[in-house]
Amino acid sequence: METLAALITVLLFLIFCGSLIWLVYAAVKKKDQRRPAIIAGMSFVLMTIIAAIIPSSSTSKKHIQNNQEDKPDCSISEVKDALTLYYINTRIYPHFDCEAEKINDNWFIFCHPLMAKIGGLYLVKFDKNCNYTLYAVNGKAKQHAKRGLNAKDIYIPELKKLTGIDDISKILEEF
Repeated sequence: METLAALITVLLFLIFCGSLIWLVYAAVKKKDQRRPAIIAGMSFVLMTIIAAIIPSSSTSKKHIQNNQEDKPDCSISEVKDALTLYYINTRIYPHFDCEAEKINDNWFIFCHPLMAKIGGLYLVKFDKNCNYTLYAVNGKAKQHAKRGLNAKDIYIPELKKLTGIDDISKILEEF
């Protein structure tokens, strides 16, 4: 339904643009301007109505899905981008990469020098509103976080309680 509405909206937009060009042409040539003006107005009104319907239908579907699954659709890429920016600004590594992996339904981000398997390992936990808490998992992450990153230190017993994982090396093997 949404795809069809989007296609119709695009078609109406093209008709609207064409009728505006026709209207300008008619004005320059001193011809009748009523027909292109009516077509432009009608296509604009229809385009607006359809565009107004599309967001409300997608919002209601997302709301229903969130109620059914009871899990938010939180973006790990935003957290990864913020962490990457932190590493750039603090110049922790000259050339590095931050990778995100979902392990046992938990998001981890590993920021490391290129071609190396040492670096900062972080756990990201989202709440129901997609706010997140960043945990510094290994020693490098704790060391890097001391430069001003808002990350909580986490140790093995709490890591196991939050994720069910008690071996950091097994997490690092996934990257």
